[in-house]
Amino acid sequence: MSIGVQKLNNKTKIMWAVSVIVPLLIMLIPLSDLYTSTIRTFFMITVFCLLLMAFDLLDMLAIALMLPGCYIAFGVTNAATAYSSWTGTICFLIVGAFILTNVMSEVGLLDRMAYWLLCRSGGSFNRMLYVMYFTSIILGICTFTNSFIITGTLALGICKTMNYKPQDKESLLLFIATYFGTICPQMYLYWPAYVSFVDAGGRNVLPDFSFPWYSPFIHNWPNIVFALAFIFIAAKIFGAKQITFPGGQEYFEGEYKKLGPMSLAEKKTASIFVLVIIYLMSSQLHKLDASYAFILLPILLFFPGINVGSRNALKNCNFGLVFFIASCLAIGNVGAAIGVSDLVSAIVSPILVGKSTLFIIVFTYVFGVIVNFLMTPVAILSAFATPFAQIAVDLGMNPTGVLLALFNSVDQVFLPYESATVLAFCGFGIINLDKIVKVFSIKVIGFGVFMTIILVPYWTLLGSI
Repeated sequence: MSIGVQKLNNKTKIMWAVSVIVPLLIMLIPLSDLYTSTIRTFFMITVFCLLLMAFDLLDMLAIALMLPGCYIAFGVTNAATAYSSWTGTICFLIVGAFILTNVMSEVGLLDRMAYWLLCRSGGSFNRMLYVMYFTSIILGICTFTNSFIITGTLALGICKTMNYKPQDKESLLLFIATYFGTICPQMYLYWPAYVSFVDAGGRNVLPDFSFPWYSPFIHNWPNIVFALAFIFIAAKIFGAKQITFPGGQEYFEGEYKKLGPMSLAEKKTASIFVLVIIYLMSSQLHKLDASYAFILLPILLFFPGINVGSRNALKNCNFGLVFFIASCLAIGNVGAAIGVSDLVSAIVSPILVGKSTLFIIVFTYVFGVIVNFLMTPVAILSAFATPFAQIAVDLGMNPTGVLLALFNSVDQVFLPYESATVLAFCGFGIINLDKIVKVFSIKVIGFGVFMTIILVPYWTLLGSI
């Protein structure tokens, strides 16, 4: 059976034209000692692939295969660097998380957890949003902000139980509440990777500089107010109080009772789920990578004596997303290897000379948001914490304020690929990509205003600016 060639509509033709023309315009930028032909080619390839993803012109797996392949084919880097993301743990973490989620769904544990949470809402969708938000924060505290798989699983369970589709406003509101309770707390709860890079960046300039583990909360706890305001406004706009659950509280309690006692398969799966949480909560004691919890423990579900996982739980993993995550991580790795950070530092320093403190802090925030298109949050903090600390000291400023602006900027993303944790969280497919982009865009602008009028004066009171 032959398949006819699909004709492109005008909108698609325009998107393809933009995806080709914009990278070609990069050719017009003159080369220099820092802006080399290698970096120019890197930008062209990266921008082209990101536009294909943003416009949804090719399947995610196709883009994931093409991006590192082009880096190698066009001489930007070698295979070891282009595929270095596969030597880390994040991709295998995602596979393990998908396996755990699939098994939890198959045995009915996902439904049980969702109905339990819905019962706590008192039959109110609006209240359920805040229940989900604070539940996510509590799990974040327990797991040192590594709960995105767990909370994503809970949100997915509610959507499946209530038959919410990715295009529904209910899914959008649930995503907002869970996202603000799961990913955003990385800015005010202790996340070792972020804190260590900021602390090291400051110490490289001032040996007595200190950014202790509790510093994010002291400086950024007002972010909680921003999150609650965002959820409240979104709930008002979409009429969350008018959204009703079929049958209300009685319905959920009845459905929860219908599930009866936990089956043996549920208990076994729940035991592995609890082990994952315990592992994450004790990560500061055993000092092992948090990813190992998702890489190893879900596989126990297929071992004799437990044996609750089916082959479908393995086959139904979203491997396209896994490859895409690996390719996105390659952007940061390749950029760092070919000297993108040196180029950016050379451009930034002259711009900030003679400018006000507020301008420098806002500029740092905007810089981080823009660079996040090309580098991972960890890569940004590791590459630019020291240069920006040095800039602050050279201009007679306390580097803490500038580093806090850079620190908060890595949480501001327009597209999910910009952060591996955000990408993994969005991979649950709770809402459509176009709605995710709209939410993120509003958040980036809104938080920029919030930082300027609330956080900067607060940091000044603390003596950090």
